[in-house]
Amino acid sequence: MKPIKIAVIGAGTAGLAVTTFLYKSGHDVTLYEKFNAPKPVGAGLLLQPTGLAVLSALGLDKKIIECGSIITQLHGKVVGSRFTTLDVKYKRFKKHYFGVGTHRGDLFSVLYQKVIEQGVKIIVSSEIDAIQSSQEKYFLIDVSGNKSDAYDLVVDCSGAKSHIRQKYADIKLNKPYPYGALWGMVEIKDGENFLLDTLDQRYKNAYHMIGILPVGRNKDNNTTRAAFFWSMRHKDYPQWRSTDLAEWKNYVIYLWPEIRSLVNQFAKHDDLMLAAYSDVILRSYHTGNIVFIGDAAHCTSPQLGQGANMALVDAYILSDCLNKNDTIEKALLSYTKQRKKHVGFYQFASRGLTPFFQSDSWFFAKLRFLFCGLACRIPFTQRITSKLLCGTMLGPFLSLNPGLWSKDYDLRKCEVKTSSA
Repeated sequence: MKPIKIAVIGAGTAGLAVTTFLYKSGHDVTLYEKFNAPKPVGAGLLLQPTGLAVLSALGLDKKIIECGSIITQLHGKVVGSRFTTLDVKYKRFKKHYFGVGTHRGDLFSVLYQKVIEQGVKIIVSSEIDAIQSSQEKYFLIDVSGNKSDAYDLVVDCSGAKSHIRQKYADIKLNKPYPYGALWGMVEIKDGENFLLDTLDQRYKNAYHMIGILPVGRNKDNNTTRAAFFWSMRHKDYPQWRSTDLAEWKNYVIYLWPEIRSLVNQFAKHDDLMLAAYSDVILRSYHTGNIVFIGDAAHCTSPQLGQGANMALVDAYILSDCLNKNDTIEKALLSYTKQRKKHVGFYQFASRGLTPFFQSDSWFFAKLRFLFCGLACRIPFTQRITSKLLCGTMLGPFLSLNPGLWSKDYDLRKCEVKTSSA
């Protein structure tokens, strides 16, 4: 396709990645951000081979590996039990596969720096409230009523709470989850007994889930940064804010005594922030020449850790569809068709897993051992759970191959070099 004029709304993972790909393809791209300066939102995340392959296509995966933590497995136990409930290892699917625990700030920094290096036009303090169209041209209207120049295509990357999606998308489902999670950053000192290549979790029925995700070294003091999370119902958040923090900390330590040194690093309630999750399904990922990617297109629960990875894959495939088609209409139809199966499968899987890990149900907590515990002990299902984690499944018997975007993450490759980590 010949170069077109594109507006990208939102400077998160999806927005920065798609801006970079589209600019590289020769399009005239302008990035709109509602804050005074683009900034990351959130604490830690786990990048999977799919997301890493997209970053590799931008020449950024080694930078993320270097500042993050190589994750080789997920591990989880019920509080007070000696039996492992969750035991998922990347190597059971592909020996050269791994995840990377990273701080959202680090991912944001490498993507934002790439956009800055390209010289992309960024308009800040511009919260887009509406889109007008006339003769196949699209105009952005901000909350102050200011009208933008004309664009051929608008890419909504404004996240889970997108107003643009609410106004213009064909929404099939938009359902908030009753549970969210408190997130905070802690530091693990050298010599402390923590597995630095593991996302480790503890469960109290299905209504309490505690997790520790290493996200890279702090070179200033030789510690390992880690993201701490605590599952919580939204309706309980005000009560938690009004309760003495020491009381909550003592309860967390009671459930998982080994993390005392980490929990005691929280001095006030504001050291942790509440993340909310929703289940959003669109019938189509575009309306006219407005296309939705990332959380603006497909929110889900965090059970499979695919949010940022899906956003990165969206960015790559949208750019690829625009490159390979001669009209915007054909490109967007191709984009929706390509993303439906992959996104739909992971939304379905995440939705199905959520009650086992975040719900008020004691019944699902008991079933968790059958569906998760046993699955992690049988060789055939061990491979399936590892494949699911890697983000490559399109269905029970179908896979996408990140090797299409980067040879280092090819399903057929024997090993990938991580010496820069």
